[in-house]
Amino acid sequence: MIEEELTRVNLEMQQEFESQLQTLAQRGKLNQHEIKKLGELNAELFGHSNNRQKIKYVAQLKEENIVLKKVIESLNSRIG
Repeated sequence: MIEEELTRVNLEMQQEFESQLQTLAQRGKLNQHEIKKLGELNAELFGHSNNRQKIKYVAQLKEENIVLKKVIESLNSRIG
């Protein structure tokens, strides 16, 4: 039962991550290097069997995503 829930949550997190990555890429906010780096992290994260480590990775990715969004907003405000 717990394994099924962890698998479901893992799938949801992976889908959310991929959706956010696609959205940012479509907006032109990520360069190819960043997209490749995030893709590799995604593969490492969801290929790992330790669920606690997955949660830690997801939290780190979300924090990094927030920081990058703030940087982008700051740069866009300087341009515009």
